[in-house]
Amino acid sequence: MHPLMSRFEPIWQEYRALDAASQASCRLLPYHAEQALGELQHQEEQLPRITDNVEQWLQEFEASELKNSADYRTLIYSSLQSLELFLLQGQGSALSLLGRFAEAQQVLQRCREMFGDSPHHSLGFLFHEQGRIALYQAKYAEALQFYHKAYDAFMQFTDAGTWKDIVSPEDMQSCARGALQSAAETLGSIAQAVLQGGDREAFLTRQQAAVVFAREHEFSDLAWSLLLNLYQWQLQWDAGGTIVDSLQQQLAEFTDTLDSPTQNVRKVQKLLLEFEHSMAGNSKARARHRLNKAKDILDQYPELVHSRLMLHRAFSSFYEWQAKYDQAMEHAETACNMALQMEIPDLIQQEACHLVTVSDAEDVSADRKLRARNVLDQAIAMLTRLQARDALAQALLQRAASYYMKEKNHDAALEDINRAGRHAGSRDLRRDVLLAQIAALNACGRKEEALGVTVSAIKLCSEQMSPQEQMRARGYRDLLQQTEVLHEAAAMFAADLGRPDEAFSWLEEGKSRLLAQQLAQSNVGSQGKEDAAGIGYTQELRRALGEESAGVLFFCVGAGRTLILVVDPVKDRPQSFFVDLGEAELEQAKLAQEVWPEQSSEDDAFVRFLGELSEKLVKPLEEALQEIMDHCSVLYIVPDSRLYLVPFSALTMKGVPLVEHDHCALAVIPSVSFLYRDRTRRPRSKERTCLAVGVGRAGEFSLAEQAREIMAGCPRGLQPVFLLDDEEPVSSDRIWNMAKGTTVLHFSCHGMEESTSMDTLSALYLELSEHEKWFAKDIFEHKGELQADLVFLNACMAGRFRLHDGLVVGGFWEAFLHAGASSVIAPLAEVHPEDAGVLAGAFYRIWLQGEVSKARALQLAQQELRRKKHGSFHWARYVIIGAAL
Repeated sequence: MHPLMSRFEPIWQEYRALDAASQASCRLLPYHAEQALGELQHQEEQLPRITDNVEQWLQEFEASELKNSADYRTLIYSSLQSLELFLLQGQGSALSLLGRFAEAQQVLQRCREMFGDSPHHSLGFLFHEQGRIALYQAKYAEALQFYHKAYDAFMQFTDAGTWKDIVSPEDMQSCARGALQSAAETLGSIAQAVLQGGDREAFLTRQQAAVVFAREHEFSDLAWSLLLNLYQWQLQWDAGGTIVDSLQQQLAEFTDTLDSPTQNVRKVQKLLLEFEHSMAGNSKARARHRLNKAKDILDQYPELVHSRLMLHRAFSSFYEWQAKYDQAMEHAETACNMALQMEIPDLIQQEACHLVTVSDAEDVSADRKLRARNVLDQAIAMLTRLQARDALAQALLQRAASYYMKEKNHDAALEDINRAGRHAGSRDLRRDVLLAQIAALNACGRKEEALGVTVSAIKLCSEQMSPQEQMRARGYRDLLQQTEVLHEAAAMFAADLGRPDEAFSWLEEGKSRLLAQQLAQSNVGSQGKEDAAGIGYTQELRRALGEESAGVLFFCVGAGRTLILVVDPVKDRPQSFFVDLGEAELEQAKLAQEVWPEQSSEDDAFVRFLGELSEKLVKPLEEALQEIMDHCSVLYIVPDSRLYLVPFSALTMKGVPLVEHDHCALAVIPSVSFLYRDRTRRPRSKERTCLAVGVGRAGEFSLAEQAREIMAGCPRGLQPVFLLDDEEPVSSDRIWNMAKGTTVLHFSCHGMEESTSMDTLSALYLELSEHEKWFAKDIFEHKGELQADLVFLNACMAGRFRLHDGLVVGGFWEAFLHAGASSVIAPLAEVHPEDAGVLAGAFYRIWLQGEVSKARALQLAQQELRRKKHGSFHWARYVIIGAAL
């Protein structure tokens, strides 16, 4: 070997060692982002020294008599550039995982600048990464720009010839196919970005385009995945729950053109998806029909073991749903035994844990419960042998929660939890470990430690809500909800430890994060999640509340108790109260039935229930509540989402409904930060303009005539514009075109519920002319376009929404606030049209005189109707959400 080549060997060995170290650091990213970032930055600092050594050697090499020096220079510098790019990309990923998005974008920009204006096969991935970061920051337009650039960059390398000087000839075709597949995946990312931006119709179009592209280029698995995702979205979130025929036809085409095993696997996947939707929609017959069809297919193909296992799991869920636990256990045991025989770790863990969950029902025999526990122990032993770290961690957490915690063997529970922590690799699992630690420490009474772990879990969730996770809108929303639950837990612990001001800060931060996500880029406030931090209990907050003469009641519902914080601007600290009312007593369906019975003849039961609720929610804080209501003109209520159906104005204090308090009115807000957003949104116009919409009939009542009568009683200064169906058809397009510059929007029409929809924005709609359904989601898509100071929805149930995982705002509330309105008044239940007209007319007459706030005007109108219709509770059905002034 030539001496020059011998001298190069240690230099190149150093390069390979650095390359190997960078690969190891990047493998740490999902688990220890901060450590990985430090290592990658240190490795980048070493690269210039290696580059200098290489350059010095190349100069000697080029001066020697050896040939091909130019080829060596190109090859070596290409390798060095690839390593530098890899180190920078790794740092960008770490920074985004840590929530340092501006820095991440700067690092990725440095990567792009390495290539100048020249096309490069790495540019597509860089643009795609920047798009994910922008999407996380709710910068939807910017995210779409990056994704489109990524698509264009990938398409530049879909021809095999473009890889000629990059890879070996035998790899050129596969690299071109890879670029084409990346382009198809990017089209799916574009669809998701559009969906997160609130444009659901555009999402359907974009996702369909991604499906077509993937099919045209024969990426069958990707096309099926995209189409199944679209189908699932339609099933779960589409208004009305209807599936377009063309989508069904496409799914059929996918299965009919394949060989029998693959064809039937996909048919079963589709049927099981429809089964889950049927269960969610409470359609037992449809659910059973789907399971039977899947069984008929799989009976013919016993070799489809995995699909048969999934079918047994579905049957188990079906029987569990119907409380037929013996049949549920039989199918669960069969599925678990199949998983153990297959020795597939994830399936073993999933089926063992499902079996334990089913066995937890009271009606399951002691023998079956013991068998389930033995199966879980067997699964843990096998997962230990298979060294399946994540699956083992999940199984250990299940044993700790299902057995040791219930047996109050907290030491054994913590041992399993800590062991799970040593094995947990993904952030999902690390979060689950922290949640289990919180529960165990709380059960032991170690509140301070539990609070510390809760804070760690909140930090981890913030890291996890990152572009690296490639989360779909629903996944991001679910994780955001988890952070709110953790904030509520932190508030509970802080209150237990005698720190109510800290409890307030945790509660408000959780609520304001949700609000920032839901109202992102709606022009009702700041434009991104950077402003999502909560408002602490500061002098500034007390001064702002004092200027408005406002107090706040915060509610936080836990497993067996509810925390209430009374925020009085004249006091240095909030006052905290715990009441014996938990999640079980405040379940949504139970509240809907007991608070708002379908028959008005059941008002006696309504009164009794309100009395019980008042005894638990109001009586413990009567003294503090009386004090704050005596010197505040408005009491803002930040309800836990489980309490949104409660008519707070009808709750009693010392036997008197809160609506009768002469000095203080009630209003609901999703968080205190909403008040700041509303104040800074825009100056309120002194001149009011009104659009009054009247559509439909209720028996002999014409709702168009009701709208006329309501507005006829308003002061002459208000000249409403009418859209009435007794004059011409009223459509959503006509309403929207006339509503954008209006300060007051009034609707007298029917509010309906779509029982098959699971979406918070698609469960309720207003009925317009020619049977048009104007869903909340349709209004939501016009973000920030309204200037309305008030939207009054005089439509049955328009103030309620389908509760989804505890989110505080939903339905028309979320839709109109997102569209730019300051306040919404709407009923929580059905209302008689005559009472609805009386209350609305009284409200406008009082409010438009200009002497009282919206909340006070609603309160006085409720008092007026209460006296006119003694014994009726239609007045209590109305609530105002948003700014009270």
